[in-house]
Amino acid sequence: MSTGIVPNFALIANGSDITSVVQANLSSLTMTDATGYESDSLVIELASTDPANPIRKPPTGAELSLFLGYDGTTINMGMFVADEVEIRGWPEVVTIRARSAIYAPTPAGKTDLQTQYTQVWAAGTTIGVLVQTIAKRHGLAGSTSSALASIPLPHVMQDAESDLNLLTRLAQQYDAVLKVANGQLLFYARATGLSVSGQPLPAITVQASQASSFGMNEQTRANAGTVVACYHVHKTAQKHVVSVGQGEPVKRIRQHFPDQATALAAAKALLAQSIRAQTRLTLSLEGDPAFLAEAPLTLSGFHPDVPTRWVITQVDHRLDGKGGYLCTISAQLPNDPTLSQYQTDDVAEPVSS
Repeated sequence: MSTGIVPNFALIANGSDITSVVQANLSSLTMTDATGYESDSLVIELASTDPANPIRKPPTGAELSLFLGYDGTTINMGMFVADEVEIRGWPEVVTIRARSAIYAPTPAGKTDLQTQYTQVWAAGTTIGVLVQTIAKRHGLAGSTSSALASIPLPHVMQDAESDLNLLTRLAQQYDAVLKVANGQLLFYARATGLSVSGQPLPAITVQASQASSFGMNEQTRANAGTVVACYHVHKTAQKHVVSVGQGEPVKRIRQHFPDQATALAAAKALLAQSIRAQTRLTLSLEGDPAFLAEAPLTLSGFHPDVPTRWVITQVDHRLDGKGGYLCTISAQLPNDPTLSQYQTDDVAEPVSS
């Protein structure tokens, strides 16, 4: 936890320091660090109060680097590409929205991840090779965790589909975090408390006295139960049904997969997601740039029915124009360590004529 007194930030746009201009007109600055399939984001709201010298919008594709901290010491929070500007009044306000994913070409040569491609990825292409190939054609560095990098993919057809959409569906299928951060395309195992390089992320401990508010929500209707997925064996003209987990409810994945390994990966991913989604936590407390999505979180001194171990899924860092800095943390339970022991069944069914 931070022990600083005076919050501060720095903002660099295309290599130029614009901190003083932003600070003089700042209404609010919110940076969201998340592990979902949406990119990290930065929203800056500026009060344009001088008609003779109005706040001008940044050029489309401007690269904004944000630093947050206390007492003159800051931490690099990442690079964001400005892709949306809103001007409204009265009074006149300029809102700049930027994302870590690339939705507009940048001066540094990074290109739009939403551009559609048609490409056949041959069976046996590993996740690591696919991520590196896509990263390179968008001017990014690619990095895949060792737990996922060597997994061979079945034949993958990318038919008039953006690279972002392709990677998103693979991330859902393999229970991975997909994000662009600081000019890197990252693909790594979710809810493990490990970075993309496999190193433990800095653990965070929060005492009850440090939280201005908290909430835990536990939903029994979200019980994981059993997940079922199907794949076809063309040589025998049979449909195989694989199931992972135990008990009710039974969740069926509609998509049919080309082989057992892919079907099992998808079923295990959905089961893990369902288990984590049963219990959620939110915390509000003093801002700290060390709070990171995917970092392990330990609670101390809270209600006895609130679990102590969590994994952070999202952090909203918010500064206001009066010098305040607050964080809102969202978290889920870590992966169930017994998940690998859950029973797996594979039953062959004849394909109906």
